[in-house]
Amino acid sequence: MNYFKKHIRAIFCISIVLLLVPAMVWGAGEKQEKKLLNIAGSTLGSTGYEHFEALSYIINQFSDKYKCSSFATSGSSENIILLEEGKLDLGSAGCQDVYAAWSGERWDREIPIWQVATYTYWALPMITLAGRTEIEKIEDLKGKSISIASVGSGTEYMWRLILTEYGIYDDIKVNNLGWAEGYEALVDGLIVAAPGNFPGGKPNPEMIRLATRRPYKVLNIDKEIFNRVRKINPGIIGATLPKEAYEGLEEDVFCPGNYGIVVSIASVDDDKVYNFCKTLYEHIDTLHEVSSVSDYSTLENALKGFLPEYPVHPGAARYYKEIGVWDDSLIVGKR
Repeated sequence: MNYFKKHIRAIFCISIVLLLVPAMVWGAGEKQEKKLLNIAGSTLGSTGYEHFEALSYIINQFSDKYKCSSFATSGSSENIILLEEGKLDLGSAGCQDVYAAWSGERWDREIPIWQVATYTYWALPMITLAGRTEIEKIEDLKGKSISIASVGSGTEYMWRLILTEYGIYDDIKVNNLGWAEGYEALVDGLIVAAPGNFPGGKPNPEMIRLATRRPYKVLNIDKEIFNRVRKINPGIIGATLPKEAYEGLEEDVFCPGNYGIVVSIASVDDDKVYNFCKTLYEHIDTLHEVSSVSDYSTLENALKGFLPEYPVHPGAARYYKEIGVWDDSLIVGKR
């Protein structure tokens, strides 16, 4: 009897172990599946920063395979370098930065970044306070102190090109302030102008705060000069700022701008990018709920800002083909 009881206990113990081992292995496997996805938007207070923080929330909330870490950078220039160095998986950049990276026009070398998703477009006019009657056009900024946004941002790069084409860049006291800092300096009289920020044609939160303190106005841009700038970088777009954009605007205004693109690079695994796109667009309604600047980010607009001459990440292309929105005029990146 003792012999029988002894072996029954042994069999029972072995059975428990055999039942627990698969659960332990499954649990370990589940933890291993949560791989890290590093993403970066732009400066604090920017559209890119808010949008990428919201993307991080979506991935962490809904992805079964990835956990996301999002952080602020100085903007597209830094993001592209971080991608090249393998420190980022996905980053924010303007469509003009896609062109500049591949052409070597902005950096001292070609940086082959790949397009993933369009998430907004920006109208980026130069603005000044409404009471400044001596400043009505871009040429009036000559000799004045202005901000052209943070160094390394797509906005700074674009406005440097524009002001150079106007022939007044060297005659301006240039400041490189973030969005919130720039509008504070504008109100305090430390500068006379700064780029406006209208994602999807609507004022970003910092501009809404500015409007509660002081009314502002947009400076018109010469279309002939703008067209010369586009020849330098065709990624810069002409954007229409609707008259509903802010109080005091009486008609639609043409202004410079760009598309906001999520970009990656060849070394980033296809599965990461595929699952990023899948998780994002399957929970796009939640994104719109948690972010005030992400209305334009929809599946219908996902490919709108892409430059057709430059590659789309294969992981993103796979997702767009699966759901039937792929554009055959686009190029899929090849390793």
